[in-house]
Amino acid sequence: MAKKKKKKALAQLVKSHLKGIKRAVLDGDKRPAFLEFLKQSDEKRGLYALYDKKGRLYYAGKALDLRRRLDQHLKDRHAESWDQMTLFFLSKNANVSELEGLLIA
Repeated sequence: MAKKKKKKALAQLVKSHLKGIKRAVLDGDKRPAFLEFLKQSDEKRGLYALYDKKGRLYYAGKALDLRRRLDQHLKDRHAESWDQMTLFFLSKNANVSELEGLLIA
């Protein structure tokens, strides 16, 4: 009888993601609840993509603290240029810089 080869388990890099989050969530009365949700998340590190009003990718980046970084994007030079976002929560063993490079490419 032939032995079956065991597959080596791969480490999970992306723990979860949220897609199609409207900027209005961060501008309106739901902002505190959303930021608190991000604060309570197991994984604070991640990648994010900001999209313009036509749904085109405007900006992609990495963050060691997604909550803080998104709060910055509400006040910086990108503030009026995006309408929605996608967040990717990364595991501790994910190389954030390498994954950011893939996302941008």
